[in-house]
Amino acid sequence: MKVAMHPFGREAETSLRDLFEYFKRCLQHGEWELANACVPQLVNSTGGLSEKLRSIIKAIVCHPYNLKWESVGSPHKLAWFWLQVLEKWTEEQVPLDVRRELEFLLLLEELGSESIADAVLKQEVHRAFLDTQSENKAPEGSRTTDAAVESCLRTLLEKKKPRLAQCLTHFLQDESRTDDRALQLTFIQHLMKVLGKPERRLEKVEEWVEEIYAVLSVMPGGSGGQLEALCEALWAARDQPLKEERVLSSLLRPRCDALVSAYCAAALRLQRDRLLRSAPETRADLPEAEKLALSLCCHKDRPSIWKTIYFECLSSGKHFLEQVLVTALDLIKHEEFSQLKDLLRSEFQPLSRLLLLLGWTQCRSLSAAQTLLGVLHREQAPANDSVLQEFSDLLSSQLDILEWCKNNNPGISTEALLAQLHTLDNHSALYILHSLTPLAQFEERKILDLLQQRPSSTGNEDTEVVSNLSSAVQRNTVLFQGFCAMKYAIYALCVNAHKYSDCTECEPMQQQQHLQQQQQQLSEAEMDQTKTPTASEECQLYLEAVPAMFRLELLENIFSLLFLSTADFSQQIQKDTSWNQNTGDVTQSELLPDARNTNVESGTTAETDEYSGKEKLRSSAPSEAHRSHLELGHFIQGCRGFLSDVAAMTGFLKLLKEGLEGMCVLGQEGQEAGGALLREAGVAENLGCSVTGETFGPRLQRLSKRTAEAQWRLQIITSNQGGGSDGGGGTGCVELEVSLVFDLEASACCGELVFMERYREVLVELGRVEEKMESQSRSSSSSSSEGLGTAAASAGGRSRLGSSGLSTLQAIGSAAAAGVAFYSISDIADRLLSTPAHPMPSLEDGYWLSRCPSDPSDPSGLLHALLEELSPAAMAAFDLACCHCQLWKTSRQLLDTAERRLDGCLEARGMRFLRATGSFCGRFSSDRDDSL
Repeated sequence: MKVAMHPFGREAETSLRDLFEYFKRCLQHGEWELANACVPQLVNSTGGLSEKLRSIIKAIVCHPYNLKWESVGSPHKLAWFWLQVLEKWTEEQVPLDVRRELEFLLLLEELGSESIADAVLKQEVHRAFLDTQSENKAPEGSRTTDAAVESCLRTLLEKKKPRLAQCLTHFLQDESRTDDRALQLTFIQHLMKVLGKPERRLEKVEEWVEEIYAVLSVMPGGSGGQLEALCEALWAARDQPLKEERVLSSLLRPRCDALVSAYCAAALRLQRDRLLRSAPETRADLPEAEKLALSLCCHKDRPSIWKTIYFECLSSGKHFLEQVLVTALDLIKHEEFSQLKDLLRSEFQPLSRLLLLLGWTQCRSLSAAQTLLGVLHREQAPANDSVLQEFSDLLSSQLDILEWCKNNNPGISTEALLAQLHTLDNHSALYILHSLTPLAQFEERKILDLLQQRPSSTGNEDTEVVSNLSSAVQRNTVLFQGFCAMKYAIYALCVNAHKYSDCTECEPMQQQQHLQQQQQQLSEAEMDQTKTPTASEECQLYLEAVPAMFRLELLENIFSLLFLSTADFSQQIQKDTSWNQNTGDVTQSELLPDARNTNVESGTTAETDEYSGKEKLRSSAPSEAHRSHLELGHFIQGCRGFLSDVAAMTGFLKLLKEGLEGMCVLGQEGQEAGGALLREAGVAENLGCSVTGETFGPRLQRLSKRTAEAQWRLQIITSNQGGGSDGGGGTGCVELEVSLVFDLEASACCGELVFMERYREVLVELGRVEEKMESQSRSSSSSSSEGLGTAAASAGGRSRLGSSGLSTLQAIGSAAAAGVAFYSISDIADRLLSTPAHPMPSLEDGYWLSRCPSDPSDPSGLLHALLEELSPAAMAAFDLACCHCQLWKTSRQLLDTAERRLDGCLEARGMRFLRATGSFCGRFSSDRDDSL
């Protein structure tokens, strides 16, 4: 017997080798746990033991059948045990197909233990698995094992083993495909069978529902016709007994949304069909999307319908509010107002006034617009939309104006009404009235009542909206009052101009005189009661009714009327004529009851009695020919140039002066005036007035100066027209006082005033000189006659002086008288010269030439050329000679003076004098000599 010796120095190596031998013996005897305990020490050993260990374990995993596996239940379980040991202690991996087959075999053992599959069925299923792993795969449906697989899956699902069915499906699915419809079909058929027989017993309903959720959660993914049928069945049971949230969560898969997408698509389609069938009836054929939106908005089950809205938005790619607005606009277009009201219930009510703004241009009639206002504004409560409320109130008031125009002017075309309707928010009430009616011809009180009407509303508007609405009413009222003020100012001017036309169509003067006689018989109190305000008085009343800053702007416009001419009316008259032809036979005589005939006296205020027959005109129903004279075109017919005369200017300037005096307090400095000015500035800004708090004072002062200047200019003209009977006094003191008050001494106008005063004094002095010369001439004539008579009587006697001596004395006397007269006329002419002691700029040579370049009325330069050939001092003397001299001698002397002055002026300018004036003077003198 050989005795083993102790391995001195190799104890560890020997120990590991002994342990490895022990490991092998454990495997042979089926001691699996003892063998497993040896692995941690052997797995990292040297000398080749570790490699041998790993090879043995791999061999057991791949071929466990020859070992004693009974203690673990099956060779596959033994292989699985050693696979776990290998993966735990090493990084070694077995082939993937080996591991997958081992897992599948373990699954088959599980199926056998549950009495689900017998040996034959397991073999067929195993063959089906191997077929999926083979590279040469048989076509789908041609494999003989498909029936066995389906039978096995059906059995698992019927025995409520969905997890095992899921595992089996996982192994039998073809990895080269994303889905396997054959395997999925088995699940679908099972679910359809279960859903087709709903559980009626209440205690079993919960179990039945959970079974469906469990099968859904393990069903293979994919798509197909049967899947769509399943989704329809699930959607039908979504409310009871199933819950859609659980259904959707059961259909979710990692990295795959095919099942959820299939269900959502089916649910959307079914829900859409149901909603379309239940949509409210409409007269118009709406598109499908709009019918769907209408049905969604009208549905009573709001929580569930919002889920539908969400998925509808996902599928269509549009925001749902966009679809609601499009649907609402289409309903407005087809005037489906009851459906529009249903659409905007509950959540979408805040969109009402926004839709009114967007859909206003879809209205095709005034009645439709009124109905739309009622549905979208008047019947709606506030929704924190004060701006839209204000806009809607504006539309409501403007629409009332438009309907009033239609009722009071039936001749308006439908196109004109719709054009105004669709732009109603762009224009003011006055613009609409002016565009569609002869606004100036209506009675003012009727228009004011119309503008002051409040639009009908719900009565629960915001305080800010009510304030803004009142502000808009006030703005329209004040603007119309300003319009009336200008209207009566223009009317007074045109009526005053009509007095010169000798119109035969107007009311006979006899009737007017008879009316005046009747009024003269009344007492003063009765006349005050029956007197109708004149046009200028009406203008003043309306001016007093408007705020001061707006009144100043109106007064500036009235001042500009002083320069109104017939050319300013030509285009307006043509427009009015065309308008009357297009809009009917409504004329000013029918709609303006304040018109009467004129009775203007020259030199007085431009007041007219055109307005005294108000009631008479209303009841007389005049003919068309009689009505036409009340139009402005008739009043200015035959007039040319400016319409203002002395009477009109006097009245207008008086009106301006009184209006400006009333505003002087507001323009003064001070705390009270400053507060009033601040309030007026706010009102003026609301009116859109050009006058502001900063410009009020300067513009008031400027208009006051211009009015005062125009007054003294007018006084100069009227005094000159009245002749020289005033003795040099006249209105000069008043005019100079005005110029001093308004600091006008340095202005050109004041220089003209000085000239006019000097000219008036020269006229008076010229009259005195000529009167003295006339008396001397008469005295000389009588003396000559007496002398001749005496000589004849004493012809036979002695005479101290002969006839020749007497004639000589008379000639000396006449020459002396003529010399005195010549020097007197010369002095008079010299007073019309500008001297350093008495400067008069208007008589200096360069005065008018310096003003000529700034004259816009002479673009061709003809006036400048004419002024270069004239002398102001010569023209003044010439004017005296031709216009104011009563004796030919004084006229000749003044003409000679004018000739000398013109000659000297032209020679000083280096110009050749043609002596046209001298020739005229010679002819004038010879003509006077011949006549005498």
